[in-house]
Amino acid sequence: MSFCAGCIDLKELPGSPTGTEKQIAGLTVYVAEGSKKGSILIAPDIYGLGIVNPRIVADKLAKQSGFTVFAVDYFKGGQMKPEEFELPSKASEGAPDEAKMGKNFENFMAWFGKGNGPDKTFPLTKPVIEEAKKSGPVGVVGYCYGGKIASLAAQESGLVDGIALYHPSLLEPEEADKITTPVLINGAELDPLFAPELRQTWETKLKAKNLLDAASTTYPNTVHGFGLRPDLQDTQVKSGWEKSIDATSSFFNKVFA
Repeated sequence: MSFCAGCIDLKELPGSPTGTEKQIAGLTVYVAEGSKKGSILIAPDIYGLGIVNPRIVADKLAKQSGFTVFAVDYFKGGQMKPEEFELPSKASEGAPDEAKMGKNFENFMAWFGKGNGPDKTFPLTKPVIEEAKKSGPVGVVGYCYGGKIASLAAQESGLVDGIALYHPSLLEPEEADKITTPVLINGAELDPLFAPELRQTWETKLKAKNLLDAASTTYPNTVHGFGLRPDLQDTQVKSGWEKSIDATSSFFNKVFA
C-alpha cells in the first residue's frame, strides 16, 4: 500500500459549522441542508469527522450547489487522530523526515487493520446512501480514503447518480471497468496515490464509456489531500480548491437534472 505525507498533513479550515448532526442508518451524519431535490454524500479521508474540515466543506458545497450535503462518520468515532502522528505545525516546516514517516505508516497500518478498511466501512455507508436516495438523486464526493468508498458506490448499478473523486487512494486499475455512473476527477498535481499511470488508466476506461466528466482536471500546485485540507496560505492552492468546489457543484447539478 502506498503512503504519502499529504495523507496525514493536517490543515484545519477556518470557520464554524452551521449544520446539524443526525443519526442515519446507525451512523452519525453531519447535515448541511439545501433547498433542491437531491443530496451529496461526503466520504471523508482518514481523519473522518474528527476534524472540522468535512463539516466546513459540507456547508460550502451545500450553499454553492443547493443540495443537502451529508458528511458521514463511517469510522464510528474511530478515525485516525492527528496526535498519533509526528507532523509539522505549518507548511513551511516541510514534510516529516523518513524516520517519522515510517512511524506514521506503522500507526496507519495498525489503525487500518482494526476494522477500518473499506470492506468494513462501505457496508456501513451504503444504507445511508439508500436512505438519502428515497428523497431524490444522490452523489458521493470521495476524498483520499473516501475515493474508494465513492468508487464502490459507483460500481453498484442504480445506487448513486454520479461521483466526484479528489485525489483518491486504494483504487485499482480494473475498478474503472465496473463504474456505472458519471465521474468528475479533481486531481492534485502531486499525488503518489493516484499516480499518473493509474489516473491515465482510469480516464481512458471512463472515456471509453463516456463517463468521464469534461471538467475533470488537475489543479496547479496542489498535493494529495488538498480537497479537504488545502493550504489556503498558498494562492494557487486556494484558487484551485475554490474552483474545484465550483466544478463539483456544477457536476452534480448536471447529473441530477
